[in-house]
Amino acid sequence: MVHVEYVFGENFRLDVTHFEIWQGERKLKLTSTSFRIFVCIIEGHDRYWNPRDVGSALGIPATNGTLRWHVGKIRKCLGDDAKNSKFFHSNGHGGYRFIGELRLVTGDPAAAAAENLHPITILEPVADAPSPILIGTTWQRQLIDRTGEKHTVWTLRGRGALEGRDVYLISSGATTLFWDVTTLNHMAAMHNGKITSTALPSEGVFSWPLFLGKSWESRFRYRDYVDVGDFNPVSSRYTVVSYEDVTVPAGTFMAFRIDGTPTRNESVTRVAWYAPKPGIVVKRIWDRSGESDYRGTSLRAVMELVSYPIDPSV
Repeated sequence: MVHVEYVFGENFRLDVTHFEIWQGERKLKLTSTSFRIFVCIIEGHDRYWNPRDVGSALGIPATNGTLRWHVGKIRKCLGDDAKNSKFFHSNGHGGYRFIGELRLVTGDPAAAAAENLHPITILEPVADAPSPILIGTTWQRQLIDRTGEKHTVWTLRGRGALEGRDVYLISSGATTLFWDVTTLNHMAAMHNGKITSTALPSEGVFSWPLFLGKSWESRFRYRDYVDVGDFNPVSSRYTVVSYEDVTVPAGTFMAFRIDGTPTRNESVTRVAWYAPKPGIVVKRIWDRSGESDYRGTSLRAVMELVSYPIDPSV
């Protein structure tokens, strides 16, 4: 992949390849949608961009109000004054144009030597498949719910098979989870050697590849062998809503945020953040509705990564 970034203003760098914006050595914060809009306006710097043009180019809904809001967020990120802007000019009809001095930096010498900048394809973050987890990898996470905060250590003990699928066997104490190797989707849980619940073929929180705007429906049969529940089908609608910074005790990671909404026989609303580096879910949120759950109790739980080895052999 050819590295592409735009340099402008007081040492600002818009890194299109890595979906990042910097001022010197300081990484700035900008939502994924605002970032995409900024790239769109910069790459088409020779024209005004109105909401219809932005919406058509990026495949997102856009109005005068939403475009004005995102440009405002970009200005705030850059420390730009709307009344005396160094970077944007409004045509008074909902359109914006980039007016700052701009330099293209690229790994393509021909493009770098060009006197005029030309629009290029906006590069979207994509995770083609989950990174493999090596046997012996150990990580720590914290779970916060109504009972308080609890830290657990999880270790990938080995691999096995369940319902014809290759699975990871991930253990903490007497509990073992079964994750589909090819998708990282949860399939079953075991305690003291006995299966306590299954979600087959899998919970379906992940559908690869991951990219912004992707949406899918998961359908599975859920069996609870402890509280005796059997539901089929259980379904939720999942959407990749953003690619954003998420901060957890283990650090700050760029991650795909996946929002799940129950659609049938499901009482849990889920949110998951998958970080391509280091290749694991760094945060999850579960919201269980007591009104629609067979157990009759509500629950909100937040799981965050506390530690994870970049190199599992270390």
